[in-house]
Amino acid sequence: MTRREILNTVLNAPPDAIVRTLFEAVRTHFPDWHIAEDYGVDLERFARKNDLPFSPIEEAGIDQQIFHYRGKAHTETFQGWHLLEWGSETYELVVLTTRGSHGKNRDTFLIGRTAEAIARLVEAVAEWAREDRGSVLTFEEGCWKTSEELRETVQSTRFESLVLAGDLKERIRGDISSWLEAKETYERFGIPWKRGLILVGDPGNGKTHAVKAIANEFDLKVLYVRSFSCEHASDQANIANVFKRARESAPCLLVLEDLDTLVTPKNRSFLLNEMDGFASNAGILTIGTANSPEKLDPALADRPSRFDRRYVFDRPALSERESYLRLFTERLDPALRLDDAAAEVALVTEGYSFAYLKELVLSGMMAWISGGRDGRFADALLAQAETLGIQMKNEPPPAAYVSPRRDYDEDDDD
Repeated sequence: MTRREILNTVLNAPPDAIVRTLFEAVRTHFPDWHIAEDYGVDLERFARKNDLPFSPIEEAGIDQQIFHYRGKAHTETFQGWHLLEWGSETYELVVLTTRGSHGKNRDTFLIGRTAEAIARLVEAVAEWAREDRGSVLTFEEGCWKTSEELRETVQSTRFESLVLAGDLKERIRGDISSWLEAKETYERFGIPWKRGLILVGDPGNGKTHAVKAIANEFDLKVLYVRSFSCEHASDQANIANVFKRARESAPCLLVLEDLDTLVTPKNRSFLLNEMDGFASNAGILTIGTANSPEKLDPALADRPSRFDRRYVFDRPALSERESYLRLFTERLDPALRLDDAAAEVALVTEGYSFAYLKELVLSGMMAWISGGRDGRFADALLAQAETLGIQMKNEPPPAAYVSPRRDYDEDDDD
């Protein structure tokens, strides 16, 4: 039986017999080879990133689809049989895509000369994934993409440049640091070594900045999820893809951006199951952000085993506005530094988010330059503050969120 005939036989088998049929066919027709599942490691990515010889075996046939994402063409293999060379060994990789109860399932299987050779390759891929720190992958439209732009932003973001209320910054840093240092303690007492934080508050108040600072300070591989929806795969299949990659990459930071829109009635149950960890989620730090926490499903937001702590990012008070204005302008030309005038500008910016404060400085800078650089830069900001204040009043207000009178970094009840 040829490889093409094996694939045809396997794909025509009942869904619950596909894996068994593949294993039996390989063992029958290639008795000197061993076959195993991929153990959750990404063999295709490992081959591409390390420039290994990796090509389809033409006689087996191949089923691929070309789709476009952000102006570039990408190829996805649905069914195929590939040849992979690593070190002195030759392997074959079988890709099967079948339709299950939650959409399409894409599985890969590794064939090698010995079980030991397969184990060596799987261990090498897993080790490579663990060491691939500092990289940032984004998931959108059903695809993982390396984001050099986001990686550079992460590397340039420091906690020192983050202005937050009170000791919020220190509590977040301490929470994560304690968790990372407690791996052996978790394992000794049989507690899953995973952590979940949720950052809530109106847009523009530092949630994204905090996530980038966390990624930088703790040197974790970052998986940044912007959407579970796409045209060529179901939400459930994409969620499975996300958590499979997170488990391969652990310890890692898994960012679920805008949970209040990311989670829908259609994908809710599947996401909860993945977060509860039918498969091990050890080593995964999950951080979710939400602009409208009142829209979050209580089963997601109020369950410590999913998100253990919540941190509220309120609009900056007077002292935070003054600190931000000083910090932001001290990097500019000396003529643009506010120094003591920061307190004066902070007084007229009540209700501003950090994003609006940044816009105030930038628009004030343009007005000051176009005005011939006459007078104090602070006066240009005071004039711009009036204009921006009118704009803010005319915008639809964000969804109201009033912080309950309790410490949000304490564990919630079930």
